[in-house]
Amino acid sequence: MEELVKVTLHILLISVPEELFIILLALIITGNNQALDLFYWKRNLKIIMLYSVVPMAIISNVIKVIGINDNVSLLLGIFLTFITLIIIEIKTKNLNESLKIKKMISCLLLMVLTFTIFIAIEFVGYYLLIIIAGKVSDMFNQPVVFQFIALLPERIIELFIIYTIVFKKNNQRKFSFFKLFKNNKKSAFIIMFASFINLVVLCLIYEYFIVIDILKQLGSQVRIVILSISISLPLMFLVLLWIIVLDNFIKYEVQRRD
Repeated sequence: MEELVKVTLHILLISVPEELFIILLALIITGNNQALDLFYWKRNLKIIMLYSVVPMAIISNVIKVIGINDNVSLLLGIFLTFITLIIIEIKTKNLNESLKIKKMISCLLLMVLTFTIFIAIEFVGYYLLIIIAGKVSDMFNQPVVFQFIALLPERIIELFIIYTIVFKKNNQRKFSFFKLFKNNKKSAFIIMFASFINLVVLCLIYEYFIVIDILKQLGSQVRIVILSISISLPLMFLVLLWIIVLDNFIKYEVQRRD
């Protein structure tokens, strides 16, 4: 029972966010604009979650429990995610176009690129905290809640990257970052001011937590938790502000044109 709870928590807190980022990044790289259409975001999110994210999150945990070799599980993950990507293509685009051999081969090759980017981000996210806060014997075997907190800064940055790219793809004709700052000076000031405050906070975190190392008396796990939360809060504030500003920008443009 305890093992079942642990696996379930790992699926919900670790695997689902990972798989969601992977499939959204894959959809961006492969150019599936239909699946990223924000006008149909509820339908598209349902398709993505049902046919890719949830199944892959469960499968990845089953693979981990079975104890399959890491290299084999990586190749298996790439292939299975590629299959779910094709299913999403079929559900959101033309069936004949999705099943073309050249299209499928291109998707498979781009899946390798997607996983390369994801692994690079994962590597930086995991091991940068370990280097900063002290070595943890085995990061992947730590409690699930600890892993979730340790990965919060990484997840927030992933959210920022995905949302900004998807937003830009959905508003290519109406949006540019130059127009955002030129035509909406209030939003530009808010973003700049918030960015400055967050930069100051992050510099203070670096000065006191890393250079001075005021947490050196604490265990490495506690240090990572405190450091991760301290970094996540200003990052989350800035990302949420960015999302609100972008949303208001589009509303402003629509009203202005009407």
